[in-house]
Amino acid sequence: MFVNHEIDLNSPENISLSALGGSLTIENQGYNGLIIYRFSNYEYHAYDKSCTYEPLTACAEIDSISSSLAICNCCNSVFLLDQDGSVANGPAILSLKRYSTFLDGNMLFISN
Repeated sequence: MFVNHEIDLNSPENISLSALGGSLTIENQGYNGLIIYRFSNYEYHAYDKSCTYEPLTACAEIDSISSSLAICNCCNSVFLLDQDGSVANGPAILSLKRYSTFLDGNMLFISN
C-alpha cells in the first residue's frame, strides 16, 4: 500500500498532536488508515491502523487509542505507540506496520 500524506501541524484539526503523547487518526491512507503519535518534540511515529493478528478479517482494525496504547477491539491485542508499535498483549505477535515520518517546520510528511 502506497502512503504519501502530509499534515499541517498548525491546522486546528491536528491540535491533538501539539502535546507529547498526543495522537491522531487519518482515514483513507495505508490499509485501514493511519495512527500518528507524537513521540517527542521533534519526532512523530506513524503506524497503520491494521491489526497484525488475522489482518484479512473485516474487524482487524485498531479502533481504540488510549494514551500510548492502541487496541484492537476485535481480538483485544494491545500495541505500544510510545515504542515501536510492538505488542504489549496478544494474541497478535507482530508489531504494527510503521511508516516513515519527516518533519519540516510545521509540516509532517508520512510515506513508505
